[in-house]
Amino acid sequence: LWMGLLTIAMVTLGISLGLAGVTLPLLWRSIVGFGVAAVMVWLLLRYWAGIDEAAKEAQKSAWLWGGSAGMAAGLVADGVLSLPQVYPGAHEVVWRLGGPYLVGGALVALGAGVGFLIGWAIWWGTKR
Repeated sequence: LWMGLLTIAMVTLGISLGLAGVTLPLLWRSIVGFGVAAVMVWLLLRYWAGIDEAAKEAQKSAWLWGGSAGMAAGLVADGVLSLPQVYPGAHEVVWRLGGPYLVGGALVALGAGVGFLIGWAIWWGTKR
């Protein structure tokens, strides 16, 4: 829960700063990025130590199958949005949101998260 909330907060902050035209120096972006990554790893290790074996298997299966399929769907969505003949105004929107790497990464991460949730629900549904 905390990792998801932290991720949502960081993505929202990044998009908001990008829309406002605020650009932090590379050193500050690096410090903040490594700090957030360290906190997320610490939270993940605490979470992983506290769950049982069935929940660990559900996580592994959901990330493998659901996360992989979701990342592929996000990658396809990114490719479709990049085609100028499909969405002529998408180029300006992508650059206003922080550039193609940020938007593409967000689409792939969103796809992985949604795929994970679907995979997790399927795993638990078949085991109960």
